[in-house]
Amino acid sequence: LSATLHRDLSSIFHFLSCLRDRMSGPEMVPADLEQLVGVIRQQAMEIVNLRQELMHFRAEITALHAETAALRAECAGLRSDLTALQADHDDLAAAQAPPTEPIRQPPPVSHPKISLPDKWDGSGTKCDVFLTNLNLVFEFQPSCYPTDHSRIALLTSLLTGQAAEWATAVLKADGDNAHSYPAFTTELRTVFQHPESEVEVDSRLYHLKQGSRSVSRYTTEFRTLAVQTTWSNAALRTAYYEGLSIRLKDELAVRELPDTLEGMIQLALRVDQRMSHNTKSVFRSLTGPPGYQRTPEPSTSHAVAASPPPPPVASEAHSTGAGEPMQIGRTSLRYREGLDLPSSSGKRTDQVKRGRSSSGLTTAKTYPKSFISRLLLQVSILMGHQRVETTAFVDSGAAGNFIDQAYAAQLGIVNEALSQPLNVTALDGRPLSFSPITHRTQELTLVIGSHSENIHLYVTKLPAPPIILGHPWLITHDPLISWTSNRIIHWGATCQELCLRAKVGTCSGESEGPDVDLEAIPVQYRDLAEVFSKRSAARLPPHRPYDLAIDLVPGAVPPRGHLYSLSAQEQLAMEEYVVEGLRSGTIRPSSSPAAAGFFFVKKKDGGLRPCVDYRGLNQITVKNRHPLPLTNTALDALSGAHFFTKLDLRSAYNLVRIREGDEWKTAFITPTGHYETLVMPFGLCNSPAAFQHFINDVLRDMLGRWCYAYLDDILNYSKTQEEHTQHVRAVLQRLLAHQLFCKLEKCAFHQHTTTFLGFVISAQGVAMDPQKLEAVRAWPLPTSLKQLQRFLGFANFYRRFIRGFSSTAAPLTALTKPSRGDFHLTPEATQAFKSLCHQFTTAPVLIHPEPTKHFVVEVDASDVGVGAVLSQRGPDEKLHPCSFFSRKFNPTQQRYGVGDRELLAIKWALEEWRHWLQGGNDPFTVWTDHQNLTVIRQTKQLNPRQARWALFFEHFNFHLSYRPGSKNTKADALSRQHQRDTITSEPAPVLPPQIIMAPLRWGLEERVRQAHGQHPPPPDTPAGRLFVPNIFRQEVLQWGHDSTLAGHQGVQRTINFIGRAFWWRTLRKDVQEYVQACNICARSKNSNAPSTGELQPLPVPKRPWTHISLDFVSGLPESQGKNTILTIVDRFSKAVHLVALAGLPQINGQTERANQQLERFLRCFASEHQRSWASYLVWAELSNNLHLHRPKPIR
Repeated sequence: LSATLHRDLSSIFHFLSCLRDRMSGPEMVPADLEQLVGVIRQQAMEIVNLRQELMHFRAEITALHAETAALRAECAGLRSDLTALQADHDDLAAAQAPPTEPIRQPPPVSHPKISLPDKWDGSGTKCDVFLTNLNLVFEFQPSCYPTDHSRIALLTSLLTGQAAEWATAVLKADGDNAHSYPAFTTELRTVFQHPESEVEVDSRLYHLKQGSRSVSRYTTEFRTLAVQTTWSNAALRTAYYEGLSIRLKDELAVRELPDTLEGMIQLALRVDQRMSHNTKSVFRSLTGPPGYQRTPEPSTSHAVAASPPPPPVASEAHSTGAGEPMQIGRTSLRYREGLDLPSSSGKRTDQVKRGRSSSGLTTAKTYPKSFISRLLLQVSILMGHQRVETTAFVDSGAAGNFIDQAYAAQLGIVNEALSQPLNVTALDGRPLSFSPITHRTQELTLVIGSHSENIHLYVTKLPAPPIILGHPWLITHDPLISWTSNRIIHWGATCQELCLRAKVGTCSGESEGPDVDLEAIPVQYRDLAEVFSKRSAARLPPHRPYDLAIDLVPGAVPPRGHLYSLSAQEQLAMEEYVVEGLRSGTIRPSSSPAAAGFFFVKKKDGGLRPCVDYRGLNQITVKNRHPLPLTNTALDALSGAHFFTKLDLRSAYNLVRIREGDEWKTAFITPTGHYETLVMPFGLCNSPAAFQHFINDVLRDMLGRWCYAYLDDILNYSKTQEEHTQHVRAVLQRLLAHQLFCKLEKCAFHQHTTTFLGFVISAQGVAMDPQKLEAVRAWPLPTSLKQLQRFLGFANFYRRFIRGFSSTAAPLTALTKPSRGDFHLTPEATQAFKSLCHQFTTAPVLIHPEPTKHFVVEVDASDVGVGAVLSQRGPDEKLHPCSFFSRKFNPTQQRYGVGDRELLAIKWALEEWRHWLQGGNDPFTVWTDHQNLTVIRQTKQLNPRQARWALFFEHFNFHLSYRPGSKNTKADALSRQHQRDTITSEPAPVLPPQIIMAPLRWGLEERVRQAHGQHPPPPDTPAGRLFVPNIFRQEVLQWGHDSTLAGHQGVQRTINFIGRAFWWRTLRKDVQEYVQACNICARSKNSNAPSTGELQPLPVPKRPWTHISLDFVSGLPESQGKNTILTIVDRFSKAVHLVALAGLPQINGQTERANQQLERFLRCFASEHQRSWASYLVWAELSNNLHLHRPKPIR
């Protein structure tokens, strides 16, 4: 077959040679030409058939080779069995016959040679692979490594990095693991193997996509992940299908899909192979076999070819391979084949021949008008801050991207020389007049609508249009083009990440105008205009190491939020928000199990602000504790600066992506759908920390030197104009390099005074924002606690400007403490509010502290508080305040001696300004009006408190100077702003307040007293008791015996209990009859039979609660989580204290009697509802303690 193929090829080449000779002669006619073309096509078809037969025979030969190999393996196995049988036979024969001859040894068994695994550094994901390969070596080469020692030695020799260090330590320790290979590998796995959790594997499998890979590579990764999960076959089949590319799904849509995963995989592999084969067949039919060229024919059209082809613009991962032109449509195919193209007039146009030569690139020079109208796009070229509108022709047959030489010169585009010239020839091999191509343009920015890319164009002579985008451009961007409407419907996957300024569903060929006002940008920074681009900021940012990670608490499940009802206006706003989010690529449809609620809140201007309720997600999110910078630290670093530039990042949070794989956790629901965000939204608890971490690392080498960043606000400060320009350029370049963009309308350049984070910053110092002060002047008196807290929160932000802030605000802060009364402002609080408002509007400008200048700390302490001022001398040699400080003493500190209070004031002041005062070369001065403190460092006798503070003062270099109080007015005024707390010394009670009972008043007493008008008491009524008429005696008996306070006591205790407040002549008789007739007592009380045993007498207590006895009542039904009662009895007063418990220790004698009374009480009141006994304990205790207890004599 091979010889036949060579023979046919030789015949074809000979025929082509003859054909070339005939065509050069004058006798050639079109009819002969058509006949020759037909013959050539017939020969080409025969060649294709021969190739297919050759491929078929090759497949059969491969199958025969496989069968041969299988037979050889089977024969080897039979030989091995035969050898073993022969050995057994020889052993039997040797055993039966005397050993007259030496015993033959069986031939050694040969083992396959296994290569040693690559060296391993301890990477957790490769631990299993490394040990598996090593175990194969030991299995097939047992004679080489027969002992555990040899195996451990080999394993250790293959370790590097951390793994080698660990193994060395284990071997040096010489423990049990160093002598047992299984134990050694087990500990190795424990230390270095970190398998993925089931949730991580499930997430990876769920988000796995084919992308631009082949089906076979996608299938391999899918199988690897699938074996690590517990998914059902149906779930794996669905996940596999969903991960396939859209192109493959379209092919599978017309086929019957299998029900199993394996069937789906096999079908996808067959379809992918068929599609690949079809693509290659189309390419061969268009270009011909190697060495084949079309026969040129006379035409007014020209085609140029360049060799060699340029390198592809995109990476291999997004290219379909060189030499695979994109199919455009019927018109393009007719054009490739050299057929007539229809024109709008219905006449035939000139024939145009083009194609791919065997040696390089091709591009068409002249095109029919009707064909060009279908392939033109409006594009823009960006060169620095210039933008040029032009037209580009998309040609899938051109193997390069070209620009006209004259047009490039007209625009002033800088060209680069090629390392190797590209020879330009026609299809018949004739060199063209403008051959070769020797230059290409510098990197240009080409914009098509919202699509932007950097591209090099080969410079050559072209007619209009001046730019041709060829096959490499189509392969790179993979656009979906509507040739009838001359529109790009959709861009490829690569463009979604790298090229699009904003994802769009349909973008026309018309390009957008510039989105940056160059006039608003200072001249020094106009070459960096891209950093202010709105469209660039709207582009979906790339993934970075700083993506927002949403790590959930182990075991937590994202909650499903509430679906809010929306009004008609909110419905329209929601649809606009969703459409814009899908267009910009910030959100996408979701099938996540998470779903947060979506709603709107009103803005101050009446608009609607979309909000997502992430409170449930925030509760189960592991918090990111990255700190936000301190504002005071930034303001203190501005000393000496005269020029300020303020930058504000545009859509700051949207410039950071959600970590890949965590997008599903941000899902939210609307009445029309389920979506998830791809960029960092507002409302997530870790958003500020993640963004601050990102911006800190971007500007890390500039922070604290000439730059300060607080989230999306950036302040640049410098001493000179030239230095400031360099600093601002460095920041802008760094932001642009990291695809961070500024909002030009909120930026302020080269200012001497600027507003930043609520402060007015200048070379003179720091002041409060006047706009904020206007709000303070009109601030109404707070009428509720919430309004007061809002005012104090605002005031606390500016407290560094207010002298004696804490003391002035003390009456207001006192109202924020928990109180049961209604909120109302006291006269002192009203005065404090007005005083603060006045001080805000008259606050001084605080100068910037300069470390090189001398500091003066003025300190004073009064009886109630501390005041201090940090000052430096200005150009006028006068002291100017840098900061104020005040603090109130607590009641304990108010009892300190005068010296201790003054010393504590100094300590607090140095702590407040430690970052300026500590570590200086020159000592600073501390002014105090307490002269004794000037020798504190020389004092030998210090009390413990002063000794502890003296250790703190050793970290500072300062001089203590005495200044009389009459001159130390500022600090003295600060210290005396506070109100003194009332301190009373009262004896501490011996008994806790909770056991002290207040006098009880009963309504029954009042009714009896009122009845005395009709039933006057007899003269013999005892003093201090109420006479009870007949009409109330039954009620008094019920109260004195049946109530929870009485507790169903016996006759004598009931008489004593009632007799404390009431009296009538037949009291004893009536009580005796009533108690004896009580059926509850008859059912509930224990026997009163005396104990038969002798009791050991206990010491007689002298006063209450010096001797107690304990006992436990157990076996109760559970009530409020308790099933046991602890009974505590005071042996002196017989007072009882009852506690519900959940356990049962031991008992004791006297308490047992109290337990009997308790059990009787509970049987009387809780027998019907036994699980309510815990609620009766307080009444049982009170009842027992109200009754008289008489000690019984010991017999």
